[in-house]
Amino acid sequence: MGFYADIKQQYSSRVCQQVKLWANHNLKLASLRNRRIFLLECRRQGLTPRHIKDRINSLYGSISGSDSVRQADRMQVRIVNQIINFEIRTTIKNTLALERDLIRRWEILAFTLPLDILEKFKHFQNISYNSKFESIKSNNLEKIQSLNQNCLDRARAQPQWFKNISDISIPNRVERFLALGPKFCIEIPKKEVSIQKLLANIEQLITLKKTNSHEADNTLRSLSTNIVTNYLLNNMSINNAFQAEYYYCKNFLKNQSNLLILQSDKGNVTVAMNREHYHSLVLEILSDERYYRKLSRDPTSSFQTKANDMIKHFIRKEYISEQQGKTMFNYNAVPARFYGLPKVHKPVLSLRPIISSINTPITKLSALTSQILSDSMDDNNRYYVKDSFAFVEFINDFQLPPDYIIISSDVVSLYSNISIDLALKAVEHNWDNISQVTSISKEDFFIMLRFLFSSNCFIYNNEFYVQQRVLRTNLWLSHGSRA
Repeated sequence: MGFYADIKQQYSSRVCQQVKLWANHNLKLASLRNRRIFLLECRRQGLTPRHIKDRINSLYGSISGSDSVRQADRMQVRIVNQIINFEIRTTIKNTLALERDLIRRWEILAFTLPLDILEKFKHFQNISYNSKFESIKSNNLEKIQSLNQNCLDRARAQPQWFKNISDISIPNRVERFLALGPKFCIEIPKKEVSIQKLLANIEQLITLKKTNSHEADNTLRSLSTNIVTNYLLNNMSINNAFQAEYYYCKNFLKNQSNLLILQSDKGNVTVAMNREHYHSLVLEILSDERYYRKLSRDPTSSFQTKANDMIKHFIRKEYISEQQGKTMFNYNAVPARFYGLPKVHKPVLSLRPIISSINTPITKLSALTSQILSDSMDDNNRYYVKDSFAFVEFINDFQLPPDYIIISSDVVSLYSNISIDLALKAVEHNWDNISQVTSISKEDFFIMLRFLFSSNCFIYNNEFYVQQRVLRTNLWLSHGSRA
């Protein structure tokens, strides 16, 4: 006879029923404990279990329209978090109740059955429990892996978005992550966020917003401080599929000191190349004495003093307000930085030189000059093209005459080959329009332009250079200016 038949024969059917009930509850406990671990892991990694996702999709699947979809997405995130938290609480509650029930039933059995029978029974039940627990655990791990993979697949990185021109073998996992490109955003863990840089960036954005109101600027600072404080006080840890890929990629690149990861000049391609190869291409550019000259010392401090003196002069002349002048002063300027973007779309690899002018001595003055010149432009000028979208709209219905062909000219070092004298003549020619948008006198405006043109210095590999013939580098103040 079997174990349960012996118990029933020797001790009664009621005792046998209690033993079977304990065994069934013990197996349910294995399932509940696994469910708790699975739900906690889903919450930790920011994953949505399929049973929740399917029900949510059935509620929001019919929503259309960009604004409605965004609102629905935000609602889904909140609802999913609430459902997962509710299921975790419910699972923990049921687990504790079942554990108490098992303890109570075991105490009853201890008064009914001999110790040797109980030990034999518990031994086999532990085997059954561990077997079921490991089986469910294995299935849940596969579910977690599948959910992570689905999350990564939604990014849809394309192989052509990454190009390895180095002699280093890069794992496919790293290539797929790098192929997402520099504009793909993931939430960075708090420990890797520089609060100092974050606050500096906020202050820079407030300055660029140009509210022209001290009260409005302080309001923006207060709102920003509240957002940053709430972020820092939020104890929710960040750990998802993209975080895992981020750290894997970061650790790999950390151990590859000879490998550089760069953004291509065109096509939004991420490029991997050897550091020595990149360095040789940069030196090939900087060795051209027609455009670049090496300096014996760092001129940043002297340029900073001259720029601040010019700002003080503008305040005294009431060209700019005292409040605006305070935002333009710079006492911790850094030299401009030189780097290059690989032209992987060309038959022969070369670099497009870029000079990053962020927080340099002339950054604020260049921004002021750029704004004045932009405001003075006539948008209705037949030669003015705002951007590529405007150009597409312009040629949308254009019909090319018979026997005509379209050609495209590729100019080498366009802005570097425009002389300063020609640039100043263009300003002279358009001064009537420029004077309408600024109170700066013509004499002082030309003094500022000549100062900006003569202050185009930068650093590369701890060496200082000056770009000898340049127009646009100092006037284009995005994250970098094309030299």
